[in-house]
Amino acid sequence: MRLGFSGSVVNALTLAAVVLGLSALPASAQSVEFRGKATVIPKSKACAEYGWDVGKKTTANMRYRPPKLGSNGDLTKIALFYPFWSTSFTLEKGRLGSKFKTVSSFGMSASPYFYTENAAVRVTSLSPSKITATTKTVKIEGEVRGFDEMPKCVVTFNAKLKPH
Repeated sequence: MRLGFSGSVVNALTLAAVVLGLSALPASAQSVEFRGKATVIPKSKACAEYGWDVGKKTTANMRYRPPKLGSNGDLTKIALFYPFWSTSFTLEKGRLGSKFKTVSSFGMSASPYFYTENAAVRVTSLSPSKITATTKTVKIEGEVRGFDEMPKCVVTFNAKLKPH
């Protein structure tokens, strides 16, 4: 279908406005995420039953989305990415603190999978304690109980993250 000159101009201007408008979204309308390297250390004997060396440090890429910033909504998200698989933990509402909270947990290797038994996560140290959309560095430490779909496996994690 061919549009007349005025239709083409209006369509082009509308498209340009949409494209420019989306690229110029205020920071409050975008997700706020921090990324960096995390150290993960299995600390319970149950981890060894599944092939993890208790006490041995592994390194993963980490993504952290705190709640109530930008378009993050009520969700708190933590994801760890290893070379050939990843795992993700989502708290549906609220913030992670010093007490374990049950989270939705998922994995991805050759295909995505939901954990049949959800993990629990707690944050034992967070700096700064109040994160904003302009925070330059986040230091986070915590534990995951039920790591990699192993109900009794507990790991610690710590990371220094930058905004992305």
